Amino acid sequence: MYISNDNVLVKYDGKAKNVVIPSYVKEIADNAFYTANVESVDIPDSVTKFGKNIFELSSIVKVNLPKNMKNYL
Repeated sequence: MYISNDNVLVKYDGKAKNVVIPSYVKEIADNAFYTANVESVDIPDSVTKFGKNIFELSSIVKVNLPKNMKNYL
């Protein structure tokens, strides 16, 4: 998992099938999980900005969204 100095999850390149994003991450960049072989992702409440096509061509089955997600829809 590559997280920039300003707490943006830029790219997930790990091997875990069930990913828990750290609570200090504030943003998920465009295509962060592009082609990732993951089954589930837990997104913490700290994430307030979502890029485009976050899960494009990934094997994602389940995403646990932050409780405050309704503020971004």
